[in-house]
Amino acid sequence: MELLQELNSKGVTIQLVDLDRLALTPKERVTPELVEKVRARKQELLRVLRDTQDKGRNEIVDPVPELRTITLFSKVFNREVFISWEGANPQTVLFDGIRYTIDEIARLKEIPLTADDLRTIHGVKVQFEGELLD
Repeated sequence: MELLQELNSKGVTIQLVDLDRLALTPKERVTPELVEKVRARKQELLRVLRDTQDKGRNEIVDPVPELRTITLFSKVFNREVFISWEGANPQTVLFDGIRYTIDEIARLKEIPLTADDLRTIHGVKVQFEGELLD
Protein backbone atom coordinates (compact mmCIF):
# COMPACT_ATOMS: atom_id res chain seq x y z
CA MET A 1 0.00 0.00 0.00
CA GLU A 2 1.57 3.29 -1.14
CA LEU A 3 0.29 5.30 1.81
CA LEU A 4 1.97 2.94 4.28
CA GLN A 5 5.21 3.28 2.33
CA GLU A 6 4.89 7.07 2.44
CA LEU A 7 4.26 7.02 6.20
CA ASN A 8 7.24 4.71 6.64
CA SER A 9 9.52 6.89 4.53
CA LYS A 10 8.65 9.83 6.79
CA GLY A 11 9.29 7.78 9.94
CA VAL A 12 5.60 7.74 10.94
CA THR A 13 4.02 4.74 12.67
CA ILE A 14 0.29 4.05 12.37
CA GLN A 15 -1.59 2.18 15.10
CA LEU A 16 -5.09 0.90 15.67
CA VAL A 17 -6.26 2.56 18.90
CA ASP A 18 -9.83 1.29 19.14
CA LEU A 19 -11.88 -0.59 16.60
CA ASP A 20 -12.37 2.58 14.58
CA ARG A 21 -9.56 4.98 15.57
CA LEU A 22 -6.03 5.38 14.25
CA ALA A 23 -2.99 7.03 15.82
CA LEU A 24 0.00 8.45 13.96
CA THR A 25 3.32 8.90 15.80
CA PRO A 26 5.58 10.72 16.35
CA LYS A 27 3.38 13.79 16.10
CA GLU A 28 6.18 16.13 15.00
CA ARG A 29 6.46 14.13 11.76
CA VAL A 30 2.72 14.11 11.02
CA THR A 31 1.79 16.85 8.56
CA PRO A 32 -1.75 18.05 7.80
CA GLU A 33 -1.34 16.52 4.33
CA LEU A 34 -0.59 13.10 5.83
CA VAL A 35 -3.62 13.38 8.10
CA GLU A 36 -5.85 14.10 5.10
CA LYS A 37 -4.43 11.14 3.18
CA VAL A 38 -5.03 8.84 6.15
CA ARG A 39 -8.59 10.14 6.58
CA ALA A 40 -9.29 9.53 2.90
CA ARG A 41 -8.18 5.89 3.20
CA LYS A 42 -9.18 5.28 6.81
CA GLN A 43 -11.49 2.33 6.15
CA GLU A 44 -8.86 0.50 4.14
CA LEU A 45 -6.23 1.19 6.81
CA LEU A 46 -8.59 -0.02 9.54
CA ARG A 47 -9.12 -3.29 7.66
CA VAL A 48 -5.37 -3.83 7.22
CA LEU A 49 -4.67 -3.02 10.86
CA ARG A 50 -7.47 -5.25 12.13
CA ASP A 51 -6.10 -8.10 10.01
CA THR A 52 -2.65 -7.41 11.41
CA GLN A 53 -4.02 -7.28 14.96
CA ASP A 54 -5.70 -10.64 14.43
CA LYS A 55 -2.20 -11.97 13.76
CA GLY A 56 -0.90 -10.63 17.08
CA ARG A 57 0.15 -7.06 16.22
CA ASN A 58 -1.68 -3.78 16.70
CA GLU A 59 0.43 -1.58 14.50
CA ILE A 60 2.04 -1.52 11.10
CA VAL A 61 5.68 -0.71 11.29
CA ASP A 62 7.97 -1.18 8.35
CA PRO A 63 11.70 -0.70 8.55
CA VAL A 64 12.86 2.85 7.85
CA PRO A 65 14.75 2.52 4.54
CA GLU A 66 17.71 4.80 5.35
CA LEU A 67 18.40 3.04 8.66
CA ARG A 68 19.92 -0.34 9.33
CA THR A 69 17.07 -2.57 10.47
CA ILE A 70 16.72 -6.06 11.84
CA THR A 71 13.55 -8.02 12.52
CA LEU A 72 13.43 -10.29 15.53
CA PHE A 73 10.86 -12.09 17.64
CA SER A 74 10.21 -10.41 20.99
CA LYS A 75 9.22 -12.70 23.85
CA VAL A 76 7.98 -9.61 25.72
CA PHE A 77 5.59 -8.58 22.93
CA ASN A 78 5.04 -12.11 21.59
CA ARG A 79 5.50 -10.92 17.99
CA GLU A 80 8.06 -9.80 15.47
CA VAL A 81 9.51 -6.33 16.06
CA PHE A 82 11.76 -4.03 14.06
CA ILE A 83 14.92 -2.57 15.57
CA SER A 84 16.48 0.25 13.51
CA TRP A 85 19.53 2.46 13.95
CA GLU A 86 21.87 4.66 11.98
CA GLY A 87 25.65 4.44 11.93
CA ALA A 88 28.18 2.31 13.77
CA ASN A 89 27.69 3.97 17.16
CA PRO A 90 24.06 5.11 17.41
CA GLN A 91 22.80 7.33 20.20
CA THR A 92 19.19 6.32 19.54
CA VAL A 93 17.46 3.17 18.38
CA LEU A 94 13.97 2.77 16.95
CA PHE A 95 11.94 -0.07 18.42
CA ASP A 96 8.94 -0.52 16.12
CA GLY A 97 9.28 3.13 15.16
CA ILE A 98 9.48 4.42 18.74
CA ARG A 99 12.74 6.18 19.61
CA TYR A 100 14.80 5.00 22.61
CA THR A 101 18.06 6.67 23.54
CA ILE A 102 21.04 4.53 24.50
CA ASP A 103 20.83 6.09 27.99
CA GLU A 104 17.18 5.02 28.31
CA ILE A 105 18.05 1.45 27.33
CA ALA A 106 20.91 1.39 29.86
CA ARG A 107 18.59 2.62 32.63
CA LEU A 108 15.93 0.06 31.72
CA LYS A 109 18.53 -2.70 31.92
CA GLU A 110 19.50 -1.59 35.44
CA ILE A 111 15.95 -1.87 36.79
CA PRO A 112 14.42 -5.30 37.50
CA LEU A 113 11.41 -5.09 35.16
CA THR A 114 8.84 -7.69 34.24
CA ALA A 115 7.53 -8.19 30.70
CA ASP A 116 4.35 -6.36 31.77
CA ASP A 117 6.46 -3.44 33.03
CA LEU A 118 8.30 -3.22 29.69
CA ARG A 119 5.04 -3.34 27.72
CA THR A 120 3.61 -0.58 29.91
CA ILE A 121 6.68 1.62 29.50
CA HIS A 122 6.61 1.13 25.74
CA GLY A 123 2.87 1.90 25.65
CA VAL A 124 3.46 5.15 27.53
CA LYS A 125 6.21 6.14 25.09
CA VAL A 126 3.88 5.39 22.18
CA GLN A 127 1.05 7.47 23.64
CA PHE A 128 3.07 10.40 24.97
CA GLU A 129 6.19 10.33 22.79
CA GLY A 130 8.16 10.54 26.00
CA GLU A 131 11.64 9.78 27.17
CA LEU A 132 12.58 7.93 30.33
CA LEU A 133 13.98 10.35 32.91
CA ASP A 134 15.82 9.70 36.17
